[in-house]
Amino acid sequence: MALVPEKAFLIFESGQQFVGYYITPPSSVVGEVVFNTATTGYQEVITDPSYCRQLVTFTAPHIGNVGVNTNDMESARPWCGAVIMRAYNDEVKHWRSEESLVDLLQRHNVVAIAGLDTRSITHMLREHGVMWAMITPQADIASARLAIQQAKLKVNRHLIYEVTTPKPYFWQLQAHPLTLTLPLVVSKARVLVLDYGVKYSTLRLLASAGLEVLVLPARTSIDKIKELNPAGIVLSNGPGDPRDYSEAVASVQQLIQTDYPILAICLGCQLLALAQGASIYKMRFGQHGINHPVLSLDAQRVLMTSQNHAYAIDEESLPKQVAVTHRSLFDGSVQGIAQQGRPHFAVQGHPEAGPGPSEWHGLLNQFLIAVAKRVSGQATQASVLEE
Repeated sequence: MALVPEKAFLIFESGQQFVGYYITPPSSVVGEVVFNTATTGYQEVITDPSYCRQLVTFTAPHIGNVGVNTNDMESARPWCGAVIMRAYNDEVKHWRSEESLVDLLQRHNVVAIAGLDTRSITHMLREHGVMWAMITPQADIASARLAIQQAKLKVNRHLIYEVTTPKPYFWQLQAHPLTLTLPLVVSKARVLVLDYGVKYSTLRLLASAGLEVLVLPARTSIDKIKELNPAGIVLSNGPGDPRDYSEAVASVQQLIQTDYPILAICLGCQLLALAQGASIYKMRFGQHGINHPVLSLDAQRVLMTSQNHAYAIDEESLPKQVAVTHRSLFDGSVQGIAQQGRPHFAVQGHPEAGPGPSEWHGLLNQFLIAVAKRVSGQATQASVLEE
């Protein structure tokens, strides 16, 4: 006789309740609920550190059907607080699968529930904005709302220091069946990645261009960065509210005074904007998916992009020397900025596209060109000194 799964209640701070069932051992968790519209790549989503502690709702109706595998991990573990699904498929039939999604989630104590009306949840979040909620085996709305209020008072406002690497490491180039190699190769040039929650896809892509990729903790000092003598710097994606990261903003303010080429992605883009005096605001429900159209203002070309952010740059607050380079065609929000006379390339979306389309790889090529120029300039200067 088949066991009846235990009921799971998703109770929002507004009092709205949705009922499903646990596919992991029953447990309670509180967090901000976001929805992701990607039709593929659920493993990449749940292992993206940008989702740290969030309760992720998938709008795709079937999750779990291709299992999970080592190659598609975007970090060493799942970082989301919970996974919310319409239907979970445990009949894994894919040649790349190494284990089921539930096996991965259970091993890392991540709550997963299914059987919910995720379409209604998404409509509610679009109408009322992102809200906090509690997943619990108890249908007690009053207790859940109290727990949510208490959790919001104790929220960790420095999540990048939770997800960052504890010590520096070199990323080793690894074979990956889905990684696209960039056409431009800059052999052995050292690029430093400030890890605010970096995704493995970004590291794979940089390494595939021949770069020596050194990943650093988020709190690495400017003196240490200069000592390492990089050809370029990457400010990675990551979780949380960029306005809470004054220490990181201060570091970026020092970096933009140097001549290092800088590639800033998602949270990194927001930190770069704050470092230049701009303002950041929280979006109503954010942008999370892999089918977001973005207009390149210079090329007048529409790019389909991968997105995962809840904050955006206030365009009116940008200083005169900073230009908007890309704009969302969904809501008109700023998707890219550039500082005049500086080799800084900053975008709100995810050019590494893990998962998603690769139409933003051109931005990475711009960064590689700037890195190559810096390496060439250093080599020329060295030869002159030798003479």
